[in-house]
Amino acid sequence: MLTSGKVRNSSFMQAIPKRIKISIVIAVFLSAAMLLWHYSPFSSAQKNEEKIGGVSQNLAEPEDLTEFRKQVGGKVTPVIVQLKSDPVSVKRLREGLKVGADAFQVLANYAVQLSQQQDDFLQSLAERGIRAKMRIGQARQIDGSIRQVEYRFTYLMNGFVAYVASDDIKLLKEQPEVEAIHEIEQTKLLGQYIDYSLGTQSSVNDRRSAVYGNTQELTPLPIAGHPENPRTRAIDGYEGQGINIAIIDSGVDWRHPMFGGTGNSTAMPRVSGNPATAADNRKVIYYYALSSPGDPTDDFGHGTLVAANAAGFRVDGNTPPNPGYGTGTDGNGVGPTPTGEEFFGTAPQARIMAYKVCGPGPNCLGDIELAMEDAASPYTLVSSGTTTPTPVPKPVADVIKLSLGDSAGSATSASALAANNAALNGTIVVASAGNSGPGEGTVGAPASATLAIAVAASLHPGSTAGADVLQTGQISSEPCDGSGTRPLTCNTGTQTAGPPAEYGAASNANTAHMPVGIKVFPVAGGGMIRQGSVSAHYVFVNLTMTLPVVPTSVTNRIALVRFTGTFAQAANLVAVQNPAAILLISDVQSATAVQVINNIPTYTVGVADADTLIDMLLDGEDNSPSPATLPPNGAVSFRPIRVANSISLPAFNSQMASFSSRGPNDHPTANYRQIKPDVTAPGVGVGGAATPDGIPDEALGLANPSGYTQANGTSFSGPITAGAMVLIRQRVRNELGLDTVNLNDPNYRNKRFDAVTVARALLQNSATNLRTGLGLPENDPASTSINDLGAGHINIAGALSLRAIMVSPTLLLRDADPATAGDQPEFTQPLRNPPPLDPNGNLEILLPTASFGNQPVAGLAGTKVLTRKVIIRDIGGGGGVYNLSFVNNRNVVTPTFSVSFTSDQAGNNPITSVRVPSGGTATFYVKTVVQGSQVAPNTQFQWYIYATHSVTGQTLRMPFYYRAVAASTSGFNAPNQTTPTTIPGTINLNGCSIDADGNYTINWGAPVGTPPIGYRIQEATNISEVYFDNADTPLVNGANSKWSGSAQWISQVNPNTGSLAYYVPNLVMQNESLTMVAPGVPLPAGQGATLSYVTNQSTEPEFDFINVELTTNGSNFITLGTFSGAFVGTREFDLTPYAGTTVRVRFRMTSDLLVTDNGTYIEDIKITTNNFTTIADVGTSPLSYNITGRNSGTRYYRIAGIFSSPNGNVIGPYSNVRCVAVP
Repeated sequence: MLTSGKVRNSSFMQAIPKRIKISIVIAVFLSAAMLLWHYSPFSSAQKNEEKIGGVSQNLAEPEDLTEFRKQVGGKVTPVIVQLKSDPVSVKRLREGLKVGADAFQVLANYAVQLSQQQDDFLQSLAERGIRAKMRIGQARQIDGSIRQVEYRFTYLMNGFVAYVASDDIKLLKEQPEVEAIHEIEQTKLLGQYIDYSLGTQSSVNDRRSAVYGNTQELTPLPIAGHPENPRTRAIDGYEGQGINIAIIDSGVDWRHPMFGGTGNSTAMPRVSGNPATAADNRKVIYYYALSSPGDPTDDFGHGTLVAANAAGFRVDGNTPPNPGYGTGTDGNGVGPTPTGEEFFGTAPQARIMAYKVCGPGPNCLGDIELAMEDAASPYTLVSSGTTTPTPVPKPVADVIKLSLGDSAGSATSASALAANNAALNGTIVVASAGNSGPGEGTVGAPASATLAIAVAASLHPGSTAGADVLQTGQISSEPCDGSGTRPLTCNTGTQTAGPPAEYGAASNANTAHMPVGIKVFPVAGGGMIRQGSVSAHYVFVNLTMTLPVVPTSVTNRIALVRFTGTFAQAANLVAVQNPAAILLISDVQSATAVQVINNIPTYTVGVADADTLIDMLLDGEDNSPSPATLPPNGAVSFRPIRVANSISLPAFNSQMASFSSRGPNDHPTANYRQIKPDVTAPGVGVGGAATPDGIPDEALGLANPSGYTQANGTSFSGPITAGAMVLIRQRVRNELGLDTVNLNDPNYRNKRFDAVTVARALLQNSATNLRTGLGLPENDPASTSINDLGAGHINIAGALSLRAIMVSPTLLLRDADPATAGDQPEFTQPLRNPPPLDPNGNLEILLPTASFGNQPVAGLAGTKVLTRKVIIRDIGGGGGVYNLSFVNNRNVVTPTFSVSFTSDQAGNNPITSVRVPSGGTATFYVKTVVQGSQVAPNTQFQWYIYATHSVTGQTLRMPFYYRAVAASTSGFNAPNQTTPTTIPGTINLNGCSIDADGNYTINWGAPVGTPPIGYRIQEATNISEVYFDNADTPLVNGANSKWSGSAQWISQVNPNTGSLAYYVPNLVMQNESLTMVAPGVPLPAGQGATLSYVTNQSTEPEFDFINVELTTNGSNFITLGTFSGAFVGTREFDLTPYAGTTVRVRFRMTSDLLVTDNGTYIEDIKITTNNFTTIADVGTSPLSYNITGRNSGTRYYRIAGIFSSPNGNVIGPYSNVRCVAVP
């Protein structure tokens, strides 16, 4: 997908108090053509390379921006200025359409009015002391004409892209006409599988029949002058007839056979701004180049492959060549596929609207938003530069596909806002989730938009090649085979070329010595193995040497390559020696080598599997977990290996692609409110059309003279899903009658948005767990988290057969981040609030996913009950009874967390089924009950609910998400436990009070500050110390053998104890950490645990803080407590919720810009395990509790206050521990 550097709120920024407002803007310009630098597995770093083919493009900014920057003489910020007046679509919704009025003319007239108002506003800014200029570009179109592109919005939003002097932005925001200012995110491209996604039938033919019908119309219906003509009416099934899909990308090469093209003689698409003519291309019906750094067709190749996967016609080895258009597979022009493989898009009869955006280089300043505006609008604005723009009629997109975006993940970014607005106006928006995985919280925008369908990427049977080590004696005439006497040259790296490799199957018995099932992943730009597999001995190639040399022994053999640099550099260095195949050692599953010389099949092999091959190389045996030494460069293997294009279907078990971006969305504007990603589809080894033309540069992108390529990324799982949405919308429109294309329909917008809602629900309600090679979904509970795959793997046949949908009401927010200044809207609101806006300006929508979001329940004294409304809507199935059930995906285990169903919002009337009337709806509630004292902060609960029809067995599925965060204990302090009252009252050597008869009293003092409403008393019979650090080992540059951190952490004597302690001063603008070194402290399962430390703290009250944090995975830290002001004594934290994990503790000092203080000392850091259990909850008086009937032994006690909070009663921090010994 196109992505940019992620900018999230750091903990440092979160610590800045409200009294200080700091605005930090970071502009990160990334070239879409950039090849990421790769380190081999033996080097110091291993980077996950995203699939980015690319063209070398000048990184120069747009000319008008350069000119304006010179005029200003200072910093300039590109922004989208949103004005308050209603855009065209909202005005129509609010005011309706008069009977007999021509809808297009009414909308066009208002668009002209808005354009004039925008111009007037811009002209007035100079008098107001604001230096700003609308972005205006010049883009060459495919017919050679130059289009003046004015970056203005009138349909989905009223506004424009502007260059603004950075110093003037604050004043611009204050203008009465301005609704909002949106920063523009910098973007980059993100980036048979179709059969695998069609359904869950075990037979491919059955899957195709379930979607495309018995008459599968996958090719064009040529007419005179238009061999590319798509079919307009389906005989049976769904192939996308009559549906428009907009591909907003790097352009589309309409000349390709997958678009019905016949090479250079193919009819040209209608150019945006021109009237339609009979000569226009019938497949690619509209073309708008917003940027044209090279050929406005598609000099990058990304968009062509995306379009082919969404809506390409079927091609195979018999497709006729097109002389003069590329070389093809045999020099006669593009046509037949290289290996005879069949390619087609999910919706082969759909019509394509092509948009070329974001060039040159990183210059995507409003392109994405303007393209979405244009795609969803019934008009395009054409300007001569001297008059008000003229609206020209154009097609309206039913589906938009975006394989581009940023990686920040804001739910209110300019592109997310445009996506939501497009969906609200009736256009389905499908966006690739991003290639920033496998870490959590990595979904980018616009995929992060609530109404965008974010698509993750998984593997499919064809995406995973296999390699097996064979018996000796399999390759004819191989001198290095271990079955005979191996020449010394085989081991020393001086062997000559090998005999011809064997294709189809290994010779002789074709038996594996050790069928290790090594997985190898196709590298984009490499060729495909003919006849399905190749067998040969392999050669170790070491390109990490100072002067790398590719040995001649790789010729005809399989090269196992250790390397640095890019995949393209490594593959092409080796390819000149004509190996049978290349295995690049890397854990990256989504690599690109751009274009491999001689079309050599190229793969990546994981580091662990490569270690096995290296260890077996010289003697044929796997002797150790990893090789102690590397073989000589050019050494030939003892045994041969077989590499196959794909593993067998029965052997395949799917998994998520490692690069695929994951949820949940933790951006402050998203705040876990929506489940992301929404679905997953195949995104590794996805093949299809390539433009044969491209800028002649090493970074050729996805262009390929053969006309075909394969690639990896959510860029390509996205179009498979977009094609699915084309088919589903075709059903919604033609079978269910829930859609319209009539602009004069008074309910045009509402009908089209309903179609968006229903189509999305059909897609997600039918999704499954990841599937086997035979198409069967894995059993629940799924091995893959909802954070990884959302509702599940798409199941098109299921979506086309469902007779009901299941959704939950959700709000699009007027202000998604109240903590920041100004509104952060998720959609464009009208000036007034007509229904269905609520009094706060929020809009209720229906989604087929549900999130409870962040819930402050961890640490509550009791249980917390929450419910979520769910609606089942019959869409032609005749209604009936649906039985309700749920399955755990992650952490839904009673009694800590329970799920059930009720008929009422309060959760008092349990049910197990609902009856849905024919054509109507039924409502029920999902009830959750959490035991606050048993839940660790930041625990994520994930589950699916199922509604199964009692007669047909048809099932609707819906994912749920719930994140437990710590209930606030801010301002709550611990009681101080005093000496227990015992008889005789003496103290033993362990510091415990001695009691003679087992009847005694424990005592405590009330906590300072907020008074509790009661106290919780806990008792233990065992406390074992598992970690202790008295801080005696000095910190040097912030580190010792136990801790590592900032240099501001030093060792210094604590004046309160006289002992050496870890010390951090209280300075300004701090974010200084001291972290326990790995591996940390394992906490036994089934036991309680406590962290304590002695401290002398003095920080500026309410503004500077010591944060005590914990991690169980080394990266995501959970806050145990945040403390400000003065304190001397022992702090304790209950670690019981983390039993069974390994923990690391972090102390972090954060401060603001003002006022310093003495700082903080920390020593005697202790972690103990225990069996503390609650023995009583008591009132606030007396401050004592009588213990009776205790047998001999030692018992330990601690007390916590119970405090009232808005979320329920919460347990405050525990007191110090006291012990009593009974002889």
